[in-house]
Amino acid sequence: MAALSIPLPLLAAIPATVSGVTLARCVGEGPAAQWTALAACEAVCSGSERVRIDIDALAFPDGYESVAIDAMFVTENGLRPFRMASFRRDAISALSKPFGFEAGRAGLAGLRIERRLRDREVGTAASSLIGGVHTEIAPGRYVLAIGSGDADVSLANVAVPAQPADAVVLRDGNAPAFGYLTFTVRAIEV
Repeated sequence: MAALSIPLPLLAAIPATVSGVTLARCVGEGPAAQWTALAACEAVCSGSERVRIDIDALAFPDGYESVAIDAMFVTENGLRPFRMASFRRDAISALSKPFGFEAGRAGLAGLRIERRLRDREVGTAASSLIGGVHTEIAPGRYVLAIGSGDADVSLANVAVPAQPADAVVLRDGNAPAFGYLTFTVRAIEV
């Protein structure tokens, strides 16, 4: 099993659990596929030192004023952000479009989410990609569900889209009440 070792002060900067934000991985295929919270996923090593992260889709329901999502990387100078996606209600066009980027998998430590709703400032949250002490992000499909408050986002009734770029919907076909970003991680052979 491969391991990601990050100094304890950096781990403290990215809490393992955060209210209102859920990071989950797709487990299974076809109609049996379901989202499983990352803390419940097994650590799987990709066998590659680099990964490609493709942003598949993002959406935010009414009530969200702005959202910024940063990938946090471990560098010799501490944690550094890379803007993965951003959304502003008053923008003429979407600020984020699907794209991809490559990263050394050991350097990717987590995600930082800044949320602002129309009626209040929600503030900054974070979601660790580190389950327990030593885990690496595995290849697969992921959803980052961003709630409008401090309540945890349940994905029990959320369907896994047939295609990565498809919209996330509830199993009954309705749109979810939370915002989301979906992305796919692939190993890159060097």
